[in-house]
Amino acid sequence: MVGKNFPGAMPTTRCILSKQAYIDGEDLYELNRIRRNMMAEDQPHSEWETLQVGRMVACIWKLRRIQVSEVELLNTVFFSIQRY
Repeated sequence: MVGKNFPGAMPTTRCILSKQAYIDGEDLYELNRIRRNMMAEDQPHSEWETLQVGRMVACIWKLRRIQVSEVELLNTVFFSIQRY
C-alpha cells in the first residue's frame, strides 16, 4: 500500500501530483504496453500527432495512478476506522 502510514512507501499525494509519467515502483512494462498499443491504434503521421498520442498515454497512466491512490486511501481510512 502507498501512504505515509506504511514505512518505505511513497506518499499518495506525491504519486498523484507527479509531473513524471513513470515513478519508481510502477509497472514500466505496462506503461510501455499502453504506449505501444496507442501508437499502433492511432498510427500518428506527424510529430504533432505523436506528441498528442504521448499526452493521451500520460493522461491514461495518471488516471490509473489516481484510481489506485483512491483505493489505497479509502482502504487506509476504512481500516483506521475499524481499529477504533
